[in-house]
Amino acid sequence: MSEGRNRRGFFHRLIFGGGSSPDERGLRELEESGDSKELGGFTVEKAAEVIKDLPEEVPRQAAVRIVRQTLIAAGIKVEELGRSTRMRQTKLESRIELSQNRMEELEEKTEEVVNSLQDQIEKAQEARDYGVSEEERRISEANQGLKDVELVQDFFEIPEEGSGSGLAEEGGFEPDGEPVDDETQVLEPLDDDKTRIIRRQGPLADDERGGSRSS
Repeated sequence: MSEGRNRRGFFHRLIFGGGSSPDERGLRELEESGDSKELGGFTVEKAAEVIKDLPEEVPRQAAVRIVRQTLIAAGIKVEELGRSTRMRQTKLESRIELSQNRMEELEEKTEEVVNSLQDQIEKAQEARDYGVSEEERRISEANQGLKDVELVQDFFEIPEEGSGSGLAEEGGFEPDGEPVDDETQVLEPLDDDKTRIIRRQGPLADDERGGSRSS
């Protein structure tokens, strides 16, 4: 029950801004005046119940006489009842008219609120679509950048960060990217035809040659 009242109250505030129309206030004042006070608590509805409870076989004139006698016994004049019925009729007709006007106003206000919400929804969807497209574009650019990074790393055999091996250790590049000077010299094999005998010069050398001759 409380949830239903809260929901109706929220809807009323949303459509009517929490206020009551002059017609509604006027009808409330008219109902608060009350017609039952003039009849000592006997209302038009109670009179209608008495009439409805009459047996159908009772003739109309007899039924009217019975109801009149009942009212007189209760100290109620038919003239007062007639005035009360006219007041009640005015209240009920005003209530119907007010309800019809409120129904039309509800339709109009609801349509305005729905149109406003639809505009907000469309703007929110447009902002979402634009934001998503921008993020997708950034992701595409970032993926292309990653491909370029992988291409350069594969081409130069650059190790991934933290691998601890690569060209810097193999003599290809220094950590700052400069090539390493390779001081290793390749020794070519000696040709047999180019082999030379180096002889020592001096007296010993002559003795060696003379000794070899004398022998």
